[in-house]
Amino acid sequence: PKEKVRLSGIHLHSWSSALLSTRPSSVIIGQVTIDYEPPIDNLQVLAAKDGFDIDSLTVSCRNCAWGITFNATKDSSLKAVSSEHLRCPKTATASKGLTPRCKCSNYQIAKGRFRDVDVVPLEHIFQTCTFCEPHFHFQNDDCQKCGIFNAWSDGRKDVCHVLPRKKTELVTLLTG
Repeated sequence: PKEKVRLSGIHLHSWSSALLSTRPSSVIIGQVTIDYEPPIDNLQVLAAKDGFDIDSLTVSCRNCAWGITFNATKDSSLKAVSSEHLRCPKTATASKGLTPRCKCSNYQIAKGRFRDVDVVPLEHIFQTCTFCEPHFHFQNDDCQKCGIFNAWSDGRKDVCHVLPRKKTELVTLLTG
């Protein structure tokens, strides 16, 4: 039998519990708010066998160091996440399969296709950021090309320098 659950008009103040602990066939969410007290990480909010529809869902976590956002997984579950790889606000919303895009952290920039968008699909939240390409370095939230005499950089945390730092690249360069 197909079990459909509708959740509406709920405000949940929680330490770390899921909005829905069972796994019905489908879930429809409208006007639901969850406030998490302690910091959370990859906490399942809900799961459904055939998927879920979200009209309006808001989560907040004032104690989450990196803010909070949503992540939808391939197994039709929705998770609230606070990740060191993203800089998110303390409150996140989801509606019609979309959530606001978080800023990138740890020397990363927004990927080209996500650079000028404010909202992203729930399942793409961890695909929005990337490191700079090799021979570029991170500066002022963007990637800058290394100069001609300082052309070596791995594109991550590395700054530009004269010779490559990886031994294999250095040996290849010197032995030609």
